[in-house]
Amino acid sequence: MSKTFYPLIKIQMDVFRKFILVFVCASLVSGCAAFSQLRKESYEDDNRLFTASVPVGWMRYNFGKEFLITRDGIVLNAIAVSRRKLDEKLDFTKKKFTTDMLPQDLAEVELDDLKSVAGINRFTLLSNEPATLDGRSGFRVEYGYYTQSGLKMRGIRYGFLEKEWIYRIRYEAPTQHYFQYSLKDFKKFMESFKTKQK
Repeated sequence: MSKTFYPLIKIQMDVFRKFILVFVCASLVSGCAAFSQLRKESYEDDNRLFTASVPVGWMRYNFGKEFLITRDGIVLNAIAVSRRKLDEKLDFTKKKFTTDMLPQDLAEVELDDLKSVAGINRFTLLSNEPATLDGRSGFRVEYGYYTQSGLKMRGIRYGFLEKEWIYRIRYEAPTQHYFQYSLKDFKKFMESFKTKQK
């Protein structure tokens, strides 16, 4: 998972929102928009090979390896999907996903990668259970942590294997207000999520 999209823990939210506004405006002027608005519910991703129902009006980030959408800013609510080769080095852990792993083993690697992120404090695992995604056996973990600035975050992550690839899906938002507010959009996204076959 790209380091770019972990919560920007050292930047206060008001400063971050101003930065995004300036960045988007500059990108529009240059003819290369960083974000684009989702205008229809049905979404098909040809790069990461999935389809899903997305919340209309949310903004999609147009750069990076992940599919990333947000309603109020990526610190305040974010849904992301990555599809990567199993032999690709992870960002924060030396552990690797392998084709023979059971869902609980996949979850262990995912959690190790997450907990190894610098700046995540007082990590709490709220649940770790198997999940079925598009007919495939995978995992679902729910967790909480504090950023260095003291912001309490909550997240949900799913993962499953698809041949020599692993799909990793996450939702993160501040615990207060934003997590519950956007959770229904994430649930709808997950209920509709399907992989595409080449």
